[in-house]
Amino acid sequence: FYLGLVTLFMALAIPLVASHAGWAGKASGLSLATVQTFVQHPAGVNLYRVGILILSLLAGYAWLIKNSRLGRRFGSLMASEDLAQCVGVTPYWTKLVAFLLAAVPCGIGGAFYVYSQQFISPGSVSATLSITILAGLVIGGGGTIIGPIIGTALVGAASEFLGGFSKYQG
Repeated sequence: FYLGLVTLFMALAIPLVASHAGWAGKASGLSLATVQTFVQHPAGVNLYRVGILILSLLAGYAWLIKNSRLGRRFGSLMASEDLAQCVGVTPYWTKLVAFLLAAVPCGIGGAFYVYSQQFISPGSVSATLSITILAGLVIGGGGTIIGPIIGTALVGAASEFLGGFSKYQG
């Protein structure tokens, strides 16, 4: 619960700070198109294939973690903090490791987003998008690896195809 609140706070606070920071391009953001030496390669369909490959590798990364000794520690902590402490798992350090391991796919996803769009600004990723992704994770199920991928794809597709109902989005 607290991690969710901190994440929502960061989704609101970071764009606000970035819109006033000169090194981040202020409200206009940063564009890779202005860099003379930047050439997007791969692009188009090949970039899509690279994205699918990255998604597959990250799903494999999650599978390796889930089926490891550390994954069993995460499972005991998810079941009950008291149970985890009884079997010798320290909840604080286990949560910290989970947060650090989750930062890897987040960083890769953010880098891929900036590379594919060639632009980032404080308004590029809104709090609404964060809530939509969280809804996809909940719909797909948190105990699986493929479930959140499918849930997020379904929620994203629904928001794209049901654009006529945008006034009812909230």
